[in-house]
Amino acid sequence: AKESAKKSFNDVRDDARAAWNKLLSRFTVKGTAKERSLFYTALYHTAVQPHDITDVDGRYRGADDKIYQTKVHYSEMSLWDTYRASHPFYTLAFPELVDGFINTLIAQSRQQGYLPIWPLRGQETDCMIGNPAVSVIADAYLKGFRGFDAETAWTEIVKSLENPRPNSRVD
Repeated sequence: AKESAKKSFNDVRDDARAAWNKLLSRFTVKGTAKERSLFYTALYHTAVQPHDITDVDGRYRGADDKIYQTKVHYSEMSLWDTYRASHPFYTLAFPELVDGFINTLIAQSRQQGYLPIWPLRGQETDCMIGNPAVSVIADAYLKGFRGFDAETAWTEIVKSLENPRPNSRVD
């Protein structure tokens, strides 16, 4: 009820359409109708995730199952899949989101003891290898994003690189 502000279904639908059109209008693409459709469809898919999992009051359940409060906390970040292209693209296409992404990575690392790889609904899935969040944080920092505590980010990077994750095998 709070999210819809007592709007009708049609009002909510129209607001969502307007928000998507505003986001998609950041780009002007020349080409055939099919080429433009392909581009805007891909852009739409890129913008669907990650998404903010905070409730209307800013609360969310952290990776340690405790309740936290913040402005924004993202999940569904398939970092193992997105660190190479999607996250660098976000720094160009959706820069207003990047600091929130990095703050989320730092928060989740502090809650679970290591940087996330594939968070789903705020919980680590432990389904991939490596430390892709390191690249995401470094890329944002090198591109001048400063809406996060760089020293804390560095601490979490080092901790994640020096210590095996609880569900990893070390032979």
